[in-house]
Amino acid sequence: MRKIKSIKIDDREVTIKELNVREVREVMEGCGLKADATLVIDLMLQDRLPVSAVLKATDIQLDSLDDMTQSELDTIYTAVEELNPFFVRLYRDLAAVGDSLPSIEPSAD
Repeated sequence: MRKIKSIKIDDREVTIKELNVREVREVMEGCGLKADATLVIDLMLQDRLPVSAVLKATDIQLDSLDDMTQSELDTIYTAVEELNPFFVRLYRDLAAVGDSLPSIEPSAD
């Protein structure tokens, strides 16, 4: 469920809503950035498993994630991580190794 909060500034009531994936994508595209749902989710939850792993571990389709907020995604990711602790550890170990490897620049030839 989308989080909503109301605040008062002077005499004005302002309602703030948690953005869903589609809305974040629209903002990014408005800034000239090409962004699909996978990229947006992976950026929003960058310290978590990639969305491709979450899709493998659930019966959720990628297009249904477009209407989810970060807190809703967090609930799904937490459940996936709880049921797949060995995979989470493997993924984090591999990511750490990847971060420590030097980058290879393509040759100019």
